[in-house]
Amino acid sequence: MFSNGPRTVVTGLSLLVDAADPLSYPGSGTSWTDIVTGITGSLSGSITYASDFKGTLVVNNSSSVIIFPTSSGNFGINSFTVELAFQPNQINGQHWLVAKNSGSFPSWGAFITGSSGSGRITAFFNVSSTISCSMSTPTGSIVTGSNYLVDINFAPSLGNISTIYLNSELSASITPNGTGSLTTTSSLFISNRNSGSSVGIPSEIFNAKLYTPRLVPGAIRQNYNSLSTRLSLPTKPFLFIGSDGLLNIYPGASAAFSVRLLNGDYGGSAIRVRRSSDNTEQDIGFVGSNLDTTSLLTFVGGGSGFVTTWYDQSGNGRNATQGTAISQPLIVNSGSIILDNNKPALDFDGTNDFYNFSSITPTSQDSIFMLGRRKTNSSNGIILSNTGSSFPFFIGHLANDNYNYQALGIAEYGPYNTTNQDLISAFAAGYGPSGFLFYVNNTQLPSSSYNGSTYQPPWNSIGSGNTFSNAYTQELIIYSFSQLTNRSDINTLINSYYTIY
Repeated sequence: MFSNGPRTVVTGLSLLVDAADPLSYPGSGTSWTDIVTGITGSLSGSITYASDFKGTLVVNNSSSVIIFPTSSGNFGINSFTVELAFQPNQINGQHWLVAKNSGSFPSWGAFITGSSGSGRITAFFNVSSTISCSMSTPTGSIVTGSNYLVDINFAPSLGNISTIYLNSELSASITPNGTGSLTTTSSLFISNRNSGSSVGIPSEIFNAKLYTPRLVPGAIRQNYNSLSTRLSLPTKPFLFIGSDGLLNIYPGASAAFSVRLLNGDYGGSAIRVRRSSDNTEQDIGFVGSNLDTTSLLTFVGGGSGFVTTWYDQSGNGRNATQGTAISQPLIVNSGSIILDNNKPALDFDGTNDFYNFSSITPTSQDSIFMLGRRKTNSSNGIILSNTGSSFPFFIGHLANDNYNYQALGIAEYGPYNTTNQDLISAFAAGYGPSGFLFYVNNTQLPSSSYNGSTYQPPWNSIGSGNTFSNAYTQELIIYSFSQLTNRSDINTLINSYYTIY
């Protein structure tokens, strides 16, 4: 595999063609070979080879195209990234970069549109015959004669944010306006959208990649730096690849709250804090994958800080809010940040602290991951529940040293302690006595009862039900579909950041 500079990300790599690697293109001929699978794409029209930038395919007119057959890979469901390194030689109208063709129109793709040698990238996908989504970089961000690496992240079937990165910088994002899987059994086209269209882009194409699932920002930055010397582009600072991308690796959460960055595509803050000195509020964001504790302490000063809003990083806007001062969890106490296992934590007092968020209707396939530590075993406490009168439906802790998951008549118990953090994983895997699974620190706990109930009130409260949580809480992620097969991997991603067990 061709390598220049920092190593190309290989995790999830499903297709790699590179004009500089003789295993992919030997310098002549009409076949471009995928190094990952060995499948070849066919060069059609006026395409030549040049040694510029260690090797490139030169597309000389708008009707030229490189076609990878249907068997090149079933891309276009759930979460994936398409990446292309190129130099446009003409921009005047609409010029296609890459597309997955499906009949008369691609199921997903990206093109440049503009005039006089300057334009912008638009990416789109069709989730049905009547619904399409698009996203664009600012006008004028692409010019002829310059080299670019574009990464386009798609997550159409999961309703998650899709994004465009240009030279590893986030340029545009959109929340899709539909759901559903895309066509996967169609050919992949580079520099055109099908063999009969005169809408390709005269350009130099250096390489193309596809990843499943989609890349996190740190991986996109690594790929950019791996090509920067070759493409005469400046290198950029390293970005952390690991746990900051949990929601990028496993997207589609209905709600996600944390004191760390879970979603590399998320551009918002972590929390909103009220300081005790004058009750002024301020948003606090992230530095890398961590809470910006410097800004937090600068803002709060020697007093105390209370979290009025815990922002939802899922992209669904289900922010957890508390407008009543006495019910806002603490995060800074007299000038010192509340820490649990050396990581910031929200301190729920067990008396009246809680949040509400927009309701999530439970399903028979719910998957819930939460992290925290019970401070005392003197009373019961609810971590996640519904605020309505149709109780019980909750995940909480009991005064008898156990955790409890009670939903649809299932009660599951397991030990907790007040010394260490606990990672709780709860799964609704269907109705019935064996339909609910509950894990604490990767150990499955047994069900204790089942009454056949199928009542499903909404999840909409953190820290309260008929009792209040007396615990440090650092993370809560709710999926409305099964993540049971990914449980171990998700737990590992969480544990690698917090070092729980």
